[in-house]
Amino acid sequence: MVFGIGTSRRGAGNARRWGRRLVVPAVALALLAPVGQLPTAMAAEQGLGRPDVPKPRVSKVEEVKGLGAKKARQKVSEGKKAGERRARKAKEEQTAAWPEPGTATTTLSANKVAEVDLAGTPVAAQPVKSRSMPAAAGSVDFTVLDQKAARKAGITGVLFTAGADTEGTAEVSVDYSDFASMIGGGWSERLRLVRLPACALTTPSKTECRKQTPLSSENDSAHQTVSAQVPLAETRSGTSTQLASGNALTVFAVTAAAAGAG
Repeated sequence: MVFGIGTSRRGAGNARRWGRRLVVPAVALALLAPVGQLPTAMAAEQGLGRPDVPKPRVSKVEEVKGLGAKKARQKVSEGKKAGERRARKAKEEQTAAWPEPGTATTTLSANKVAEVDLAGTPVAAQPVKSRSMPAAAGSVDFTVLDQKAARKAGITGVLFTAGADTEGTAEVSVDYSDFASMIGGGWSERLRLVRLPACALTTPSKTECRKQTPLSSENDSAHQTVSAQVPLAETRSGTSTQLASGNALTVFAVTAAAAGAG
């Protein structure tokens, strides 16, 4: 019994010693290996291999521009353009003026447009043949009247006369840029050429002498010109004499059509 007991104690002691021998190397391994590599190292010892690491996911990032920002930029641009228009209009109004009374003469040519400065207002003319009249020829005289005469004839605009050496038709164009902003409400965009009776210069108080006959006009608002085919009477004895007598003169006016008249 004593032998048996002694043998049992030695067996238990040997087991404890072997347990201590196994624990010490394990602890040392744990201390030497980085924490993140322990599962990998243990898996390698167990023959499991290195686990697959998923590849990083790359996403394409695109800049998203909001519609609000686009509208805001557009609004700023429109506001800037409106401000420029107001500034331009204010500047034009400061320099706007009706043409002074005066007379100018130019020679008509079938091959090119004849240009003349009529009291600071550029006027162009070119002979053309119409259904009822041949083309005007020779020299053509233009005379612009003052604003007092225009108002007496019932004209808000410019009143002028024209006559040629040879009676006929001509394409006449008047530059209205100097007085475009004299009247508001889109007045310049409605400008056209009209014809009045010759008596508009002598007896403008008569109703029949104030009658306006609209001519088929083209208003080029971009270049601020208004043009039309007009009949020119024959100039017989000089412009000044004709103005006094009211005979053999064609009277015209640059004036606006009523708003909404088209």
